[in-house]
Amino acid sequence: MTHQVLTGAIVASFSFFSLSISAQNASTRSEHRQEVIETVRVHHPGGEADTSADSIKSLIENFYLDQFRQFHDPDAPTFMLMSKDANIALGVGGKAIVRGWADWNGSQSSPSFYPYSIAIPKDPTAMRSFDASFDKTSLFVSLLGRSAKIRYMVYLQAEVSNSNFILKKAYINLNDFTVGLASTTFSDDDALAPTVDAQGPNGKTSKTQILGRYFHTFSNGFSLAGAVEVPNSYQASVEGQTAPCTDFIPDIVALAQYGWGDSHVRASGIMRTMTYRDLLTETNHNVIGWGAQLSTVIDIARPLTFYFTAVGGRGIGSYQGDLSKGQYDLVGDSRHPGKMIAPWSMGITTGLKYQFSPKVFSSVSFGQQRYFLKHRLTDDQYKYGLYGAANVFWKISPRFLAGLEYIVGKRMNYNHTHGAQNRVDAMVSYSF
Repeated sequence: MTHQVLTGAIVASFSFFSLSISAQNASTRSEHRQEVIETVRVHHPGGEADTSADSIKSLIENFYLDQFRQFHDPDAPTFMLMSKDANIALGVGGKAIVRGWADWNGSQSSPSFYPYSIAIPKDPTAMRSFDASFDKTSLFVSLLGRSAKIRYMVYLQAEVSNSNFILKKAYINLNDFTVGLASTTFSDDDALAPTVDAQGPNGKTSKTQILGRYFHTFSNGFSLAGAVEVPNSYQASVEGQTAPCTDFIPDIVALAQYGWGDSHVRASGIMRTMTYRDLLTETNHNVIGWGAQLSTVIDIARPLTFYFTAVGGRGIGSYQGDLSKGQYDLVGDSRHPGKMIAPWSMGITTGLKYQFSPKVFSSVSFGQQRYFLKHRLTDDQYKYGLYGAANVFWKISPRFLAGLEYIVGKRMNYNHTHGAQNRVDAMVSYSF
């Protein structure tokens, strides 16, 4: 599959969507949340509630105040225990996800499709595969509370990842403050079109960090946020020349956003300091990394939503889709033995979602990840990856979702060797 064919397929898909913007009674994201909240069953252990149904509903809505929710995150729990005054609620829920996929022209064993992982040269023993997985199936506990001036949430989530059950999120939110294990402030998953694929477009920014964050939204729709996040750099040490040092300076992240309805435009930036040891001179050195991202999600018309992210910087590979599969925060400099540099990289994602009806929607996504390193140690390194996906989803009920998708990807190396791969994947999920 050539670059031209891949681009043509995505452009053709976009043209199809742009020709049909007349669907009626389409469901927006906020309307979906309201549909889910209507399915929540509340039990009051102390007897019947002594407050209104609207007050109960407004407390449950606090579950969705997280500005960094992902498409496959579980919805509000089906059953909740709530105090009689509707000021405290405890819920246990989760999401069951089953994915199956068929690969050809090469294969990957993971439900997450990475152009980075396309084999070059192709392995003749792994040209096709059929597999299934429960990856991203999750369980969570949430505690919601409020008083006259305080709103809080305690959230714990564990999920299946590569057949292991791991802690995914664990944080406390108090008004505008969040402390704990949560999605990095540098990400904007709401600006990514829905995919069946567990990973999504390869140019995206995504990482889970232990952090302290302040996020405030003003009455005019503007938001400002700042965060201190625990560092975790991925360094490609050169044997006998360099070695990674323990990270000790936190990553600093900030963002500004303007939002209206279900749409927003966001600009975010990150600054990080990474330390390595020059084994030849027996000295330690700090390298500054930085990144900037522009992202948006816009409801263009009632049934049509546009998504876009663009990110670039130096030493931010561990935050980016394809590059997170390797060690690209610091790499060796072929000109200077014993020296490491923060390489340039960039990622772009774009997509469209069309809501045919309240129960059926479809999307197309395109992603590109690029890695820039002029003075390389070898020429068989990753240069860029391309990702394209087209899918259709059927919302069987507010909590029950099924989807079918086609994915195509390409990897190009600096020595001009390249490979492409195709996948069809399907999923069913139920949020409870």
